Amino acid sequence: MADVDMDLTTHGGSDGTSEADMMESPTASRVAQRRAEMHGRQGPQQQRKRLKLDGVGHSAHEWEDDASFELERPIHAFEKIVTDPIHSSMEFPPLLLAVMDTPEYQRLKSLKQLGAAQYVYPGATHSRFEHSLGVAHLGMYFVKMLRSKQPDLGITENDVTCVGLAGLCHDLGHGPFSHLFDGEFLRGKDWSHEMGSVRMLHLLLQRNRIDPEVQYGLSQTDLKFVEELILGKEIEGGVKNRRGRDSSKSFLYDIINNERSGFDVDKLDYILRDSYYTGVRISTGTTVERLGQNARVLPDEKGELTISFPEKSVHAMFGVFNARMWLHRVVYQHKVVKACEFMIRDILRAADPYLTFLSRDGKELRMSESIEDMTVFAQLNDSVLYLIEQSRDPRMRPAQKLLWRLKSRDLYRCCGSADLSSRLSDKSKTSKEETITRQLLAISEDTGLGLDKDDFIVECTLVHHGKGNSNPVDGLRFYSKRNLLAYGQTPRAHASGTPWSPGASQDSQHSQRSQDSMGSTTEGARGFKIAAQKYGGGLLPQRMGANGVRVFCKTSKVEKREAVTRCFRRWTRRELSASPLCHNSQTDPEDEAATRAAPAPVTQPPRTWSQASATSGPPRTSGAGGGRLHVSNSNHSGSSAFGMAMGRDSGLGGGQGGANSQASFFAAVTNSQHSHHSQASRPAGGGSRVNKGRLNFLADDDLGDGDDDDDETL
Repeated sequence: MADVDMDLTTHGGSDGTSEADMMESPTASRVAQRRAEMHGRQGPQQQRKRLKLDGVGHSAHEWEDDASFELERPIHAFEKIVTDPIHSSMEFPPLLLAVMDTPEYQRLKSLKQLGAAQYVYPGATHSRFEHSLGVAHLGMYFVKMLRSKQPDLGITENDVTCVGLAGLCHDLGHGPFSHLFDGEFLRGKDWSHEMGSVRMLHLLLQRNRIDPEVQYGLSQTDLKFVEELILGKEIEGGVKNRRGRDSSKSFLYDIINNERSGFDVDKLDYILRDSYYTGVRISTGTTVERLGQNARVLPDEKGELTISFPEKSVHAMFGVFNARMWLHRVVYQHKVVKACEFMIRDILRAADPYLTFLSRDGKELRMSESIEDMTVFAQLNDSVLYLIEQSRDPRMRPAQKLLWRLKSRDLYRCCGSADLSSRLSDKSKTSKEETITRQLLAISEDTGLGLDKDDFIVECTLVHHGKGNSNPVDGLRFYSKRNLLAYGQTPRAHASGTPWSPGASQDSQHSQRSQDSMGSTTEGARGFKIAAQKYGGGLLPQRMGANGVRVFCKTSKVEKREAVTRCFRRWTRRELSASPLCHNSQTDPEDEAATRAAPAPVTQPPRTWSQASATSGPPRTSGAGGGRLHVSNSNHSGSSAFGMAMGRDSGLGGGQGGANSQASFFAAVTNSQHSHHSQASRPAGGGSRVNKGRLNFLADDDLGDGDDDDDETL
């Protein structure tokens, strides 16, 4: 194989610019210093390092003793700008570029960000690669903004690089089909993708001979800091055992993996990116740039430094968490997406005993054993389905038949879902699913329906805003601009060069004062928590998280699907005293009998508007088809506003449903004060929009229940 000369001393930029042109850039002095250090340490002829290449169809370690498969590769010394559809231009420093240009990192291009969501949303084919680049970009952006606004924080260039490197590598530990691999396929094993990301980073640096300390100026403490940023709360000994940065820079831990509130750049990027590629339109009421510009580091009530935001942005912050929940409901936990994930999980399990990969020491390891050797784990990506499909091993036939069903869209069918509320809350997800499975089998045996445990799957779900049943906004801290101005020093000059003066106009004073307060010292100011009643207006959901259960039938036989549906109906009536939401099934005779036996509803005489206003605000009306009109007033709990935004309080079930008619939660909050001035009435026929004025109330039927066959076919 011919040598490839990529010596930095003879080549300019990758875009054809000369080296002299690049040295005129703002980073010229830093580049010149780095190059001088490199020359002084290694000499001009040693700037190139030798790297072993992976061979097609072979693992990397098979070529380690073959000198014919060596490529000379330069050490990166320049920044590079990457174009992205979400964040436009993203600039990365040399160390991050060196990590990107490795086989282990390029593997992320073969891992889809949303796993099986592409089977429902055809555009959801983006990968972990571009998501990781976006997280690294946003992480460095936030750190740079904090450094520019508060120079007294002492943020260094190494801090920026470490945060960027952690964001770049935070998803290296994902296996095929992302969360499906570690959440379903490896369930029960002591494994998390955060742990895998740290181990993969070590392997990447070692195999590609990247020395961040010698080549790029990071210390061992910096590398420890990167590991802690990736691990988050998975740090051995807990977050109190952090060693990468002391308490004066503890706020940096909240940027990539925020264990306090869940608000971090990882969440910001996947909300923006996933909504873009799936076509599910999400609005949070703010932009990433605005959040970064307004972020400040202030001590909280315990004296711990934390990233705080303007108090007026509290609605936008909750909007981010609300967007996360909406994506979980209509994308990540869509009933058809989950059905496809269960099928892929079963395909991998069926093929696992017969599909092996060669480890470094010559052992053949299965996919389920890949976490024992990261050289094997590095060989896994979404193409394992292709390996299964093309296998000539007759023992692969069960997996191949199931894969054929997946491609033919003969999918597992969701037969019903129900809200668990607080039942079985003291048990783990696995324990709850096993308990319900045993109860369903007992019902099947009692009724003679003849179900087997391999006929269906029980899934317990939890849809929440980011912190389980807690309000994630409670973990955030806010500040008042007045306090920053009161504690600030002498205001700085305006950007135009004209200082602020008492004689200036009121508008210019306000503008100047805001800019000065945001840029002045924050000594003495504190971040504070905002109580929910101050920004919710009684319209926050009663529950921040909703527990539910769904049952899927694995067979294509109609009689089996009906049997699963009947068992699930009986179970919900017995255990939950309610009827489930059943999908694509015939009406249960017992439900019809119960409906005929139920007493007729009491008809209330119509009231005048003055009578309604004197009691509890606008009347709640019901229309044909059982739909409810969500009308809220200041004295009512938040379930109605939650119903306006999410369709139903439980947040369960699949189907994109009301994605095209979703109502912004904060539009409801803002306009709720006008509800007493609008008279709502529901026309016959159900499912229609009513009162198309300021509030634009939605009926339940408008938001959909995920029961559409259109969601199951592309």
